[in-house]
Amino acid sequence: RAFAAFYNWASTRAERASRNPYRERLVGDLTGHVLEIGIGNGLNLRYYRHIARLTAIEPDPYMRQHLAGRAETVFFPLEILPATAESLPFEDAAFDAVVTSLVLCSVADQTRALSEIRRVLKPGGEYRFMEHVRAEGLGGAILDAIRPGWSLCAGGCQPNRRTEAAIRAAGFTIESIERYREGILPHILGIASWRAPAEAATRPGRL
Repeated sequence: RAFAAFYNWASTRAERASRNPYRERLVGDLTGHVLEIGIGNGLNLRYYRHIARLTAIEPDPYMRQHLAGRAETVFFPLEILPATAESLPFEDAAFDAVVTSLVLCSVADQTRALSEIRRVLKPGGEYRFMEHVRAEGLGGAILDAIRPGWSLCAGGCQPNRRTEAAIRAAGFTIESIERYREGILPHILGIASWRAPAEAATRPGRL
């Protein structure tokens, strides 16, 4: 409860100052039926402009309380479910796009979550991500050292996850990626896709 309240206060204060260009690029041009995993307090909602429908999951009941007001302001159909990223209650290939923003740092099983994202994403669809990742060199060693205390105080967030490598290992092709830093944490903003085996086998250049 305390972390949800603090996160809502801190993030809302930052958003009031100006539009967030990273969130704008993350979801602003998406279309169709979109799934957002770990929607939190709904900061991305104001940036969806062209989608037909949004389905979202948020397992934290306190975050869902902070989300409620923003959810009432959207112009598109919105469904919010108390599911987890590791066990998505959807059929295969159900969504045109899947979005995570500052979520993969705190899921219990990152590999399983990415496998589920790939399962529910239509072949040719887009996985959009905005995540903080482990720094290189001394910065990474510092994040390794502070991870236990950080995780305890920040709702299970693990600041030293190698999330870009995990996305690639899950079978995604990263089509574009932007790197930036907020405070001490490196971030990545990108678009990934995957192709079904039959589709991949017929691509030019394949034997």
